[in-house]
Amino acid sequence: MVCSRVRLGMRGVALLLVVLLVGTVQCLSDLAISDATVLLPHPPSETSRITYTVQASNGCFSWFSTNPQHVALREIKQDPASQCANQVEIIPQYINSVQKPRITTLIYASERASGRTLRCEVFLDTVTSFNISTTTRYIFRDDIEVLSILGYDSQGNRFSSLEGIKFQWTLSAAPNSRYSSGNSIQFVDFKSNSVETSKRVLEMENAGLQTSSVLIKAIHTGRTQVSSRITEPAYVTLPAVLVVFGVFEPLHLSPLAPVYLTKGASIQYKLLTHHKNRETQINMPDPL
Repeated sequence: MVCSRVRLGMRGVALLLVVLLVGTVQCLSDLAISDATVLLPHPPSETSRITYTVQASNGCFSWFSTNPQHVALREIKQDPASQCANQVEIIPQYINSVQKPRITTLIYASERASGRTLRCEVFLDTVTSFNISTTTRYIFRDDIEVLSILGYDSQGNRFSSLEGIKFQWTLSAAPNSRYSSGNSIQFVDFKSNSVETSKRVLEMENAGLQTSSVLIKAIHTGRTQVSSRITEPAYVTLPAVLVVFGVFEPLHLSPLAPVYLTKGASIQYKLLTHHKNRETQINMPDPL
């Protein structure tokens, strides 16, 4: 009877060890890093501050760079007293040279408990072309839209971010358009409109500077041209890029479809629009 209990106890211990082992393997397999490769621009001047954040998950991490003189790191800790930093800020360093070479650096995230290491490869290069990225070029009055710059190196590789480089964004009347207007759109700030963006964009916005992301708001119907160029002296040869936006009145009929009527019945539709969160009826026919 005693021996039976001993055997049962040993089985229980063995089962517990299996459960712990499976749990440990599962925990280790969940270690992950947000970016395997990152392409960032060389800082165009000594005062330029370009940053990019990489994150590791499911562990307690410390970070280091194999080339800190070109790619410095700043660990981001939730608790300053903690040894764990699940995020790190990548900070490219300025090179005082007209022809800046492509630089490759490895950064490692070392998980303290398991000793496992995650790797991210960081490239630094020069921007040779860029364009304005949009999700739509037709927006309704009162709507807001985020515009971002996508930059490319000489081989056509897309930069992970251009935040920190100074841009100048301008609005003008769209060419060859009957309904062209330079004031149908205006720039608004991220902070006042509760639109999420990066810390670096907010820092530059607070300093009265523009970078690779801006927020526009549609004010009046019409067509407006938005252009952007890099103002850094190192990029004066790059031409400005532009897109044209059309702003429309947000119209809809009431009642909404589907509508079911008996034979011989009729219904009066209303044409409605929205402005500053208020619904207004448009009399038909509209003399305008």
